[in-house]
Amino acid sequence: MRTTTKKLENAVTQIKVTFDKKEWAEAQDAALKRLATRVKLDGFRPGKAPVAMIKARLGKQAIYDEATDQITKKICWYHEKSWSCSNCSTNIKYW
Repeated sequence: MRTTTKKLENAVTQIKVTFDKKEWAEAQDAALKRLATRVKLDGFRPGKAPVAMIKARLGKQAIYDEATDQITKKICWYHEKSWSCSNCSTNIKYW
């Protein structure tokens, strides 16, 4: 993952993040594992249902959202020394 930062006006910082397909796939897999522990499917313990059933129940968007949130947290962790990131999810805008 590569990041570039640019200071804008009014104490706003723009961060451009570039990552490859492998990193995105890893983020989606990790997101699916995290979400699987919260999904209740009849006949299965939490986190033990087949991946295909979990994907069908959640949908792609939920997995993408979770993966994006985790990548955002990782970006904030990388940059926390250079700018305040206490409320990342509410302050970050996606373009």
